[in-house]
Amino acid sequence: MDVSGPPGNPERLSPCGGPWHGTGPSSVSRYSFLSGSFQGKPPGRMDMPFPWKKILRPPTGIQRPRTLRRRMVDADMKEDAPVRGPVSTKADGYGHSHEGTPYAHETPPDSGPRLLFTLALNFIIPVAQVVGGIYAHSVALMSDAAHNFSDCGAILISYVAYRIGRKGPSIHNTFGYRRAEIIAALVNVAILLAASVVIVYEALRRFQHPRPVSGGIVIWLACVGVLGNGLSAWLLHQDSKHSLNVRGAFLHMMGDLLTSVAVLASGVVLLFKPWYRLDPLLSLLIVLFILKSCWSILREAVGVLMNATPKGLDVEKVKGFLERSPEVCGVHYLHAWRVSSTGIAFSCHVVVRDQPVSRTEALGEKLRRELFRRFGIDHPVLQFETVGCGDEGDGDVSLSLYAA
Repeated sequence: MDVSGPPGNPERLSPCGGPWHGTGPSSVSRYSFLSGSFQGKPPGRMDMPFPWKKILRPPTGIQRPRTLRRRMVDADMKEDAPVRGPVSTKADGYGHSHEGTPYAHETPPDSGPRLLFTLALNFIIPVAQVVGGIYAHSVALMSDAAHNFSDCGAILISYVAYRIGRKGPSIHNTFGYRRAEIIAALVNVAILLAASVVIVYEALRRFQHPRPVSGGIVIWLACVGVLGNGLSAWLLHQDSKHSLNVRGAFLHMMGDLLTSVAVLASGVVLLFKPWYRLDPLLSLLIVLFILKSCWSILREAVGVLMNATPKGLDVEKVKGFLERSPEVCGVHYLHAWRVSSTGIAFSCHVVVRDQPVSRTEALGEKLRRELFRRFGIDHPVLQFETVGCGDEGDGDVSLSLYAA
């Protein structure tokens, strides 16, 4: 479809809202909606595309009202809505992206399906163990069942914390919800301690008043426990290296596996010898293993919540590395901590000479890369300061460069 202005009507406006150039036949121009431009060469206009963007875009210099802009921000980011996509710190202060950089955050493994399967498995096994333990009069089998039941709740807590921890940052939680897994690990420790108290009480009571135990039933049910708990521990083993929360669930499974092995061994012995006190004795040995595991998780979880220096990171070595850089005059106000069980956060003030911002930014990029490569620090916050580096008369200027 073409629109053209008649040669004898200079007052008629063109589709662009302006007058036609010229009034003679030689200056007639045609606008094609298919190509989006004028056909021909009117004086002063070689190619004039139809201004769709100018029509749809508000005039420059006119800003939206503050209330409207605030509503747009609220609609795009609810109070607890995760930040979508890679976001730069230059745009806002809640999230950012290091996509394509060597110190990009490591994506934790997807532990959800494994936790769900382990939860289902640990709900079926203890039901059979409770029935068999009552019938066989085995406190070790009953303690194993109680431990498995407590593990159902512990694994459920781990799964819920895992789902919460994967939520992105929001306005009120700029670090996200990654420490939910740390809290879940502490809850799991509390459940393990409570189960240990029950097992110790029942074992001591059986020491004083031993009861005959049916070795055959104990063996069959212990075999079921060994297979189920062994499979669960195998499923969670790899993820336990990256998440303190999953490690708590993994230690639950390892405790159950050892309990089932001990119960199986006691059942085999009871087939040949009536050593009925062996059953509660093995239960006490299992409790010792559980308490040792609880202490390991508790110490690490409390360290994360207290922002303690990550295990294996020597802050003095990090400071020495930064100070050896030729462009750095000094380093102070160092802090290192963990936001969650994965990743190390680090912040410090770096003193440099008075120099262009672009040069300082390049230095910060180099230091951040080396901090990740040498020390595994994937959340570095470097604040650069200029104090003259020994030159008198220079003022104090601060420039903060953030990387996380």
